Amino acid sequence: MIAYDKDGTLLNYEKIWTPFAKASLDAFEAHFDLGYDEAFRREVGFVDEKIQPNSMLASGTGRDIQNAYDRRAYGGGDWAEEYYLKHVHKYLNNMELLPGAVEALREGQRLGYKNAIVTSDSRLSTEAFLKKFNLNELVDFVIAGDDSIYSKPDVEVLDTIIEAGYTYDEIAVVGDNYTDTQLGKDDGVTTIGVLSGTSTREFLSDAHHIVDGVHELFNGGKFIV
Repeated sequence: MIAYDKDGTLLNYEKIWTPFAKASLDAFEAHFDLGYDEAFRREVGFVDEKIQPNSMLASGTGRDIQNAYDRRAYGGGDWAEEYYLKHVHKYLNNMELLPGAVEALREGQRLGYKNAIVTSDSRLSTEAFLKKFNLNELVDFVIAGDDSIYSKPDVEVLDTIIEAGYTYDEIAVVGDNYTDTQLGKDDGVTTIGVLSGTSTREFLSDAHHIVDGVHELFNGGKFIV
């Protein structure tokens, strides 16, 4: 079983989430009359107009982000959820696959592996991603951030896969944040960090393997693990 993160692993996060984060923060500050709140932007992980490695915006669930907005301003969580539902579709139109994404899914399937997507993003966005790029036939399991009370790197986020009969040592997790490279590592999961997302090599140092992107997962007809 190969469990892929979505944003920054299969999908170019810069095309969607960087502009969405900026627009959301600008609108939030304006709506609640907060001015330019640099401290809050740092808290959620948006610095110098970029999403920071291993930050809430890089790897948190929608619930995590809404809670942060709510702590900053009364009603901010509800506002953030409404803003997301109202505006996210126009950003999803800009989705762009990272090099080798489809090829990796196909090669894994050809070699007998099952493919899963385990993402902190919402099921709404994840299903839009699968539909746009016609990936449903290549993906056997989908675990989105709003599907479970657990979130990465909690190993329980893999419960759906374990309940289907897999063991932790049969799972390889591929992702661009520490929430991916720490997911189930102590339970036997193999983790692979990719440098195609928000993190540099130093932030992925606990992974069993580090590659530039998913295009390097297979070599000579074999999975690198």
